[in-house]
Amino acid sequence: MINDLAKRGLLSVVECDGKLLGYRFSGSLLLAQQKLDALLTSTFEQNFPIEHHSCTTLLPRNTLDRIQFFKKLPILPFWAVPHGELPSEPQASTIVLSPSTCYHTFAHLADTDQPSWPLKIYSAVGNCHRFETSDPGPYRMGQFLMREFVFIGDRDLVESKADQMLSVVFEWVNRLTRRATIERASDVFYGDRSEASRKVQLALGVKKELILSTPNGAVSVGSRNYHRDLFTNAFNIGPQEPETRMHSACVAFGLERITLAFLSEIPNYDTKALLRKLEQCFEPSVLEAQL
Repeated sequence: MINDLAKRGLLSVVECDGKLLGYRFSGSLLLAQQKLDALLTSTFEQNFPIEHHSCTTLLPRNTLDRIQFFKKLPILPFWAVPHGELPSEPQASTIVLSPSTCYHTFAHLADTDQPSWPLKIYSAVGNCHRFETSDPGPYRMGQFLMREFVFIGDRDLVESKADQMLSVVFEWVNRLTRRATIERASDVFYGDRSEASRKVQLALGVKKELILSTPNGAVSVGSRNYHRDLFTNAFNIGPQEPETRMHSACVAFGLERITLAFLSEIPNYDTKALLRKLEQCFEPSVLEAQL
C-alpha cells in the first residue's frame, strides 16, 4: 500500500538509516486524514463541553520530570539541542521533542489555584515523537500526528465519559470495517524493566485500545488511558489534600495510522472512495444519536 500511494504521489516516506520517521500526505490522502480529524472533533464538540488548545513541538524536560517520565516510561526520547550549545551527552539537554499531546494539557493547567470541577474536556492535535526499536512496520512512525481528548474531574465522570467516547468511535468505525475490537492493553513503549507495570495495567484496565485488523496485521489506532490522580497530583491541578483529588483520562487517535488502516480495506487504495465512505458512514447526525 505504501509503495502504491508513493507512486501515485499521495505519500512520501521520511526515513533515516533505514528507520521510518514518518510520512508526508498530500492530495486526497491528506484530505481523508483531515476529514477524519474533523469528524472526530466536531462530533464530540457538539456533545461534550470541549476546550481546545494548541501544542508546541518542543517541551522542557522538567515538564516530563514532574511525572518521572524517564523512569516510568523508558522510551528512547528525541532530544532537542539548540545550535551551538551541543552538550557532551544529548541526554543532558533540557529540551525534548514532545512525545504525547496530553502533556501539553497538563502543563497548561499546572499549578492553577482553583476549586475542583465535575468534568472538563480539553482537546488538541500535535506532532508526537517516539523512537521505538520494536515492530518496524509501516504503522510505527518516529513522528506522527495525534488528536487527543483529555478528561479531568470527578473520578466516576472521567471514567464513564472517556469510555463512552471510545465506545462511540468503535461503533462508527464498525460502519466502515467489521474488523475492529476494543482490548485491554499496556503501553507498547514500556521497556523490559516495566513488566510488573504492564501486568498492573492489564489487571486494572487502565488502558484500552481500539484495534483494527489490516492486511499488515493488527494495528492500534486509538486508545483510552485512565491516569487516576497521577497527573492532576503531579501537575498540581485543582485542590490537593485534604480534598479529594480530581482524576484524569485521555482518548487519543494516531491520525496517519487510522487513515492508512481504513484505506487498507478500500479496493485499489482509492483515497477518493475513502473520502466518500467517511462522509456516508460517519455523518455527525448519525453519531450524535449514540451519545
